[in-house]
Amino acid sequence: MPFTGKILADGQLSDSWAVIYEVQPNLTGFVKHFNVFNTNGSDETVEVRINSGNASPSEARMWRNAIVADDDWYNFLENGDTLQLGPGATIEAKTTTADVCDYVITGVEQS
Repeated sequence: MPFTGKILADGQLSDSWAVIYEVQPNLTGFVKHFNVFNTNGSDETVEVRINSGNASPSEARMWRNAIVADDDWYNFLENGDTLQLGPGATIEAKTTTADVCDYVITGVEQS
């Protein structure tokens, strides 16, 4: 059965840690693209961590970080990579300045 991709989450990053995508119970999430767009006039440092769903938010593990240049974008997954997340797992992120970095996470969810 072929997968049909969709937008799993989108919004703007905060300057403090926040959950930006959570896999629903009884589903597995497959993230194919995770793009951040910096709309600010200066560079932004974006940090991303993963919580397996079995740990408290303070136990989430750093996954990746990037400096996104002003008016530029960054893809946190290399072409062809897939991030597989189990039920209840979350992607958390923050940036230097609130509400200037838009994000879009696309992929599929499967039961």
